[in-house]
Amino acid sequence: MAHEFVKQDAKLTIVGQLYDISILNGDIETEDSFDTPIITSLFTEARAHHDEVVTPERRRGWIGSHNSSFILGSTMWVYGQLRNRQVELNELAGVARLALDHFKEDGRAINVSSSIAVEGNLARLSIRIERPNNRVDYRYYELWENTGV
Repeated sequence: MAHEFVKQDAKLTIVGQLYDISILNGDIETEDSFDTPIITSLFTEARAHHDEVVTPERRRGWIGSHNSSFILGSTMWVYGQLRNRQVELNELAGVARLALDHFKEDGRAINVSSSIAVEGNLARLSIRIERPNNRVDYRYYELWENTGV
């Protein structure tokens, strides 16, 4: 069942390599965006499955999500030592897409897609979210630099 969502998200400002919440007239500035939930979904560390990380103490993430249908974040962190091999890049794009699937489940998106492109020594994650109102959001995130084979 789709939920009614406030169509406003906190406006984020990029400061160096960090995000900051914009303040306007003493209140959090808002915009019609998915920035906060996208960043939270992709870059919050979800608990890794035992197939991904054998040692339980190194699985990171919230241990409560192990036996829960609610999972916050993604396991993109598992790919931190990834080198630019196409098979692994495709797997990582799939992990990102899975982390954003809740947009479809919640009725906030019709389709979510992701891909990773390597440009020189830079790996860039591209996200495309199609909304029910025919709006399409694109986001790009630089994942790493200088990690060639």
